[in-house]
Parts: sequence; structure tokens; C-alpha cells
Amino acid sequence: MINFSAITACGECCDECKKRLDGICKGCIEADGYVPEWEQSGRCKVHACTGNHGVQFCGLCSEFPCAELPQIVHWNPNIIERQTILAKQYFDDNYNAFLSDFGKGRKIVLSTAGNGRVSSRMMSVVLIDGTFYFQTDLTFNKYRQILGNPNVALCIDNIQIEGICEEVGHPLLNEAFCKAFEECFKGSFDAYTALKNERLFAVKPTFIERWIYRDGVPYIETFDVNAHEYKLTQYAGE
Repeated sequence: MINFSAITACGECCDECKKRLDGICKGCIEADGYVPEWEQSGRCKVHACTGNHGVQFCGLCSEFPCAELPQIVHWNPNIIERQTILAKQYFDDNYNAFLSDFGKGRKIVLSTAGNGRVSSRMMSVVLIDGTFYFQTDLTFNKYRQILGNPNVALCIDNIQIEGICEEVGHPLLNEAFCKAFEECFKGSFDAYTALKNERLFAVKPTFIERWIYRDGVPYIETFDVNAHEYKLTQYAGE
């Protein structure tokens, strides 16, 4: 697993660099880009550029890949490929950490919309392989709204999840769901899952936003699941 705290703007890791080990250089991150290789110009141009764009390394930038990057990082002919791989891994690591934090199942608010009306209600939801599942009665309003508009939202605490909702059959036909749902919500499983009118829905997330605090500082964490992009932005209200 990559230690992204040690990844520099150009996608390198200074930890094993001989100049750093010999005490010649502090490392690009620690020296804020003022390293021996850039003494003539004063500062690493890539480090300065990522700082101006508010990202840690180039692969996370909205302007990546730019024409200047291969010219500046001329020592690495595979710089675009390297940064692309890092950005994907960065998303995967943070997204998997988010899913792990979420856990197997939670009581969570589900919002649906139809015919100019938005409705919200608390639901028992389980997470299986990155997809959120819940069951409901086919005579309920939310069932009709989802059939007409599959765009739904889930919300709990400081987490907002947007996704596409799809009916996937009767709950008893999905072994993985039944196992997880019984484990997390046994009362609801025993009371409702076997009823003939119950239907199982799967929500595939498309966008997730979460507020987190680090050392008391607020950040907005976002996952654009379709674009495979992760961002962590410090919140500075005005």
C-alpha cells in the first residue's frame, strides 16, 4: 500500500533518496520544494504548481495532464502514466477506507422524488461490495417514486450519498443480502423479508460527500465515483 503522505508533487517518494539519507536534502515536502535540484530557479516548479492548485500531486489536478508536466519532469518519460496510476490508487485507498468506516449496515435516511414531490424516511440499509441495499413494500410511495425516478440520496450524520437505485427482485432471492440483513437487522428480517410484497433495491453510489475534522479543522471530502476522483478540501467559510 502506498504511503501517500510521502508522495511528492511529481509523484516520487523521497524516503529512500540517497541525498535525503545523506542529509543533503530534507525532502521535497519537508522543504516546501526548496531542494538542491532546483537551486538555480529557487523552488521546484511542480511543487509550486500543485500548491497553487490545492492538490498534493499532479494526478489530482483538474488540469491534469497538462503540456508543461512532461517538459518539467523530463527525467521521467512515463510521468503521465505514473501520475494516472497514483491518482487511481489514491481514490481507491480513500474510497475503500470510507466504505470500511461505514460498516455492514446502518439506519439511514433515504430520499426519493417523483411528481414534483420529495420524500424522506429512515431505512435499514446494508452495504455489500460497494453497493447499498434495502427492502421495501411494492405498495409504498417510495417504490413508485423510484420506478419513475431512480436518482436517490442517502444521508446519515455528516455523510451524503447520491446514487442510482434499481429493483433487483425479491429479498429472499439474494443470499448475500439476506445474510447481511439478518445479521444487522434481525427484527426487520424476521418480520418483513419473507413477505410476498417485499422488493429488494440496490443503490450504486455516484457521488459521496463527507465532512471530517482533522485536529479540529473542518474538511469536505468528496468521492466522484463515476469519474474516479477523490478530493479533500479545507472548509473556509466567509
